[in-house]
Order: sequence, then structure tokens, then C-alpha cells
Amino acid sequence: MHLLFLTLLTLFISRRRPRLSIWGESSLPLRVLPTDIDIAMHVNNGMYFSLMDLGRFDLMIRSGTWSMMRRKGWSPVATVRRSASANP
Repeated sequence: MHLLFLTLLTLFISRRRPRLSIWGESSLPLRVLPTDIDIAMHVNNGMYFSLMDLGRFDLMIRSGTWSMMRRKGWSPVATVRRSASANP
């Protein structure tokens, strides 16, 4: 539930932050909840990628890419490749 709130908050606040180039650097101050951390005290993979999505939303909105994509009916998609060391 808190990700829905964070996403809506990011979409709202990003529109009021300074504009960026698509190649610009964007950062967001974030905190994780204890439920987002695994037994090794690391942010678990599912939460990590969700938090990175917030950063992508911020960059796309501030650079104007988000409005262009929505006008064309496009959706942002991120892909992840496994490294050779992750294969069994």
C-alpha cells in the first residue's frame, strides 16, 4: 500500500521540481520500511526494483518524456538480464 502512496506522491512532486535533460541526473530521498528488508538486512529485490521505478518516473516527468509517451500511448518498460554468474 505504501508504494501506491509513494508513486502518487512522486508523480505529484516531480511536476513541481526543476526540469531536467533526459540525460540529466535525478535523485530522490527515500526510506524503506522494515518489511522491505530481508534477513541479511538488504532491501529485497522486489522492493529495490519498485523503488527504482520511482526514480524512473521522476526522471521521465522532469524531462518531459512522460507526457510525450502518454500522448503516443506508450508505456515505460524496463528489462533485466541475468549475468553469467547467476546461471546455475
